[in-house]
Amino acid sequence: MTNALAGFQLIEEGLKDYLDLYYQSVRHLLSNRLHFDYHRSDINKAALGRLVSIFAKTSTNASLTTRLRSLVDQRDSAAHTALLCLYDSSTTDAQYYIMIKANRALSDELREVLVALLNEVSSMRVATFGAQP
Repeated sequence: MTNALAGFQLIEEGLKDYLDLYYQSVRHLLSNRLHFDYHRSDINKAALGRLVSIFAKTSTNASLTTRLRSLVDQRDSAAHTALLCLYDSSTTDAQYYIMIKANRALSDELREVLVALLNEVSSMRVATFGAQP
């Protein structure tokens, strides 16, 4: 279960990186013509659902947005399952096996979404600032 929970943390950080770069890009493109004062510090403590909502307003990647939105509910479920594993001594080996299998599938989904998110960050960086060094 810790793999999936860590994967959610990586998704959150990836969204913060994306939004931080988006904010930098807007400031760069506006070149002081319009006031724009959003920074990473404005989203540092935002939860996954809020980050996904902001991402949806800043990205044209509808399929990634849909995948990210579906992860919000899955995160809540994964957290509740982790608590169940930690505090419910009546969980059977068969139930643990089912949870492990579900955790593997969720971890795979998180890995795919993280790669897609990193590609989105790279594309924006190139579009705004040119080729990376």
